[in-house]
Amino acid sequence: MNEKQIYDSFAVTDLSSGVGRFLSDKSYAYDAVYFMSKFIKKNLDSNNCFDKNALRTEFISYTADIFQLEHDSSVIPNYMSEVINVLCFARVLVHTPNGCYKVQNLELLDYILLRIENAYIFLYLLVHRTFLNHNLLDDYKKILSGQKAAKEIALNSLFTKFIGVSISVGARGTGTNWAKMLVKYPLTVLGFANNGLFITRTLQISDRTVNVEDISINVEGTRTPSYLPKKNEYVSKFDKNYVLNLIKDYLFVKVNVQTQVVQNDKNIADSLADLKIDILQSNRVQAPVSLGKYEQEQFVNTQIRGRNTNIQRTFRDSLFKNYAHKCAICDFSFPDFLIASHIVPYSQCEDTYDAINHYNGLLLCPLHDRLFEGGKFMTVLYDTGEIILANEIKTHKDFTHLIGKKIDKSLYLSERKHYLKTHNDLFNQKNK
Repeated sequence: MNEKQIYDSFAVTDLSSGVGRFLSDKSYAYDAVYFMSKFIKKNLDSNNCFDKNALRTEFISYTADIFQLEHDSSVIPNYMSEVINVLCFARVLVHTPNGCYKVQNLELLDYILLRIENAYIFLYLLVHRTFLNHNLLDDYKKILSGQKAAKEIALNSLFTKFIGVSISVGARGTGTNWAKMLVKYPLTVLGFANNGLFITRTLQISDRTVNVEDISINVEGTRTPSYLPKKNEYVSKFDKNYVLNLIKDYLFVKVNVQTQVVQNDKNIADSLADLKIDILQSNRVQAPVSLGKYEQEQFVNTQIRGRNTNIQRTFRDSLFKNYAHKCAICDFSFPDFLIASHIVPYSQCEDTYDAINHYNGLLLCPLHDRLFEGGKFMTVLYDTGEIILANEIKTHKDFTHLIGKKIDKSLYLSERKHYLKTHNDLFNQKNK
């Protein structure tokens, strides 16, 4: 399915219909659409139906790990609900009488899942065509190209027309910030590709252009301190040029689109999503009731070992893929002896994201892995990369060469800081 076919399929979208819902405070984000769509696709039954209610516990666990949210956060169910709403609005899904959601456009669902940027393309084309269907594009062009006063007039005009037809406004009223946000979301989606100015939640036109973080959700998650956030890797690696090449016929401004070789390497979150879904699905497999207690325990232990092996393999592969094949401290490079060492120990990882995240690891030789493991003998300062040794070994002749040594800046000037800070704290606790 190509972009023109997708665009044409949205000729029926109608803000005033009761079919699904247009963009909302989760479904405007390409990453929410992508990762929820992935969960839906991998959990379809033989009739291509998705049972949201039956899988509620699983998609909550999945969403919490993907977006680094607290598992008891009350907003987590909204991720799936709002993405389902926009997929229904776009006629990708249809709500059936038995409460499930049936895929009615499998080609479009597969298109969204080709790569994470395709989820943004889906949203862009959906907004563009829906605005065309409701005669809103002329106002949007004026918002892009007019003087400040003209931009504000056009924005107010677009807002009035939009809320006049949108069923999503509901009982909250047209004068509420909720109504303004319903307009802000699609303008943000269009603005990113067209280098438009960012529109605030109160519909004020700011002085900065829309960036990739504006079209992403939970860029940093909520589990980590603001001074050392975890970053979702796919945000920094978003390939805007790939997007512009595919939607150039639907842009409102001239942009410098470069032809390039398109690479589609998996990001951390993508690998996590696949692994997390596999784990959740394997958890459904129950030991046969005919087995005795011992055999049932062995069955469970086998599942756990297999799951842990998959996590460790994914983690090691990611480290070897993203870094030079040598010890981060001494440059030892015989690959069979290099160890994929977790910074925050695997047993202490909050979730699968931490367990497979290559930023939570270093490639180390056997000696330095043993020193670094568990933070007992050695740590690496999160802000300078300097190696710090425990008092009991720092004067030993075999380790004095490490005093004052630093790892490469590229290894600690990244999300790895978050994990190194935790390792520093662990080291300090053990070496009081």
